[in-house]
Amino acid sequence: MTTKEQERKALEKIQKIVADLGENSYIGTALDGALNLAEENIDCDAAFSARYYIEELHRSEGKLNEAEEKISALEKEMAAQKEQFKQAYEMANRRILSAEDMDAVKTLVITCIAGFKTDANDAAERIVAEAENPKSVNFQNAVTEHRCAMEGVKRYEELSKRLTAISDNMNGVTE
Repeated sequence: MTTKEQERKALEKIQKIVADLGENSYIGTALDGALNLAEENIDCDAAFSARYYIEELHRSEGKLNEAEEKISALEKEMAAQKEQFKQAYEMANRRILSAEDMDAVKTLVITCIAGFKTDANDAAERIVAEAENPKSVNFQNAVTEHRCAMEGVKRYEELSKRLTAISDNMNGVTE
């Protein structure tokens, strides 16, 4: 086994031979950095090798390529999910009424309630007018019309309450 001193002397000889070959030497180019590595091995009692670092570089490049492929796939997946979210968001926005539209719908519902109440009152007046003849077609029609109008009032008042709750919720009012 050689001593560190012998290794250092051999390394100096090799460095001189490489230096004598000149700047553009093929051997000098191939050994670029390797002689420094040899000097480090002597100083640190280590076994660093250029081949190990080259192989490690290739392994790292392979891992890097795999990571880049995964990143690319994830970016594509993320873009697809972003597009799906955008479409779902746009669809949801198309289904949402603005505050102004909600007010217009509430006004229409209130108008319908008033119309049904008017129809119920008219039918009640005809019921009273025909009360002496309850088997007549006019009395029976008036009773049917009154019931339908009152069902309309009830249905649209419930709708009005739901619209008001939704509208209050849109405006930040909580119960």
